[in-house]
Amino acid sequence: KKIWERFSNNDLYNNNVLIYGVGQIGKEVAKFCKLFGMNVYGIKKNTKNLKPEDFYLDKLYERSELNKIIQYIDYLILVAPATKETNNIINKKIFSKMKKNSVVINISRGSLINESDLLYAINNKLIAGAALDVFANEPLNKDNPLWNFENIIIYPHSASTTYKENERITKIFCDNIKLYLEGKPLKNQFNSELGY
Repeated sequence: KKIWERFSNNDLYNNNVLIYGVGQIGKEVAKFCKLFGMNVYGIKKNTKNLKPEDFYLDKLYERSELNKIIQYIDYLILVAPATKETNNIINKKIFSKMKKNSVVINISRGSLINESDLLYAINNKLIAGAALDVFANEPLNKDNPLWNFENIIIYPHSASTTYKENERITKIFCDNIKLYLEGKPLKNQFNSELGY
């Protein structure tokens, strides 16, 4: 539209961010949040004998503590796998406890957010907005009401898609062949019992 209109925005400094799913990707997200001066908290399935600082976190919580901490969070970043335990973990109950100016960011799996409840939260101004890279059903249907909101940013499941992505995947594959031939544990192994 070629409109030059100045505006103010919040900065990230001293905002509270909660990373739900502090694995390899969540740890990287936490590292960058720390660089912005954010207060960084994390939720992990198993926290036994783990130090928050090893994940760039100020504090590490169990999954069962989500209800306790969510009311203090400015940004909720979802980086957890799709499992029975995480299905619809972000729902009307969670949205109702969130700050009115909070934002949900999902870069993991669409099944973590109950999309009907998200629509309810957006329509009723329970949260300020969302940035979504993943959805319960992909590609996102053109009739899906999520498309119709200015405070929802939609990506087509491409948060990890970069020009170097295939090069990195190939390197992991080649490294794993070497590790396999040496009888050593592989990188990024999938556990079919856990679902990730």
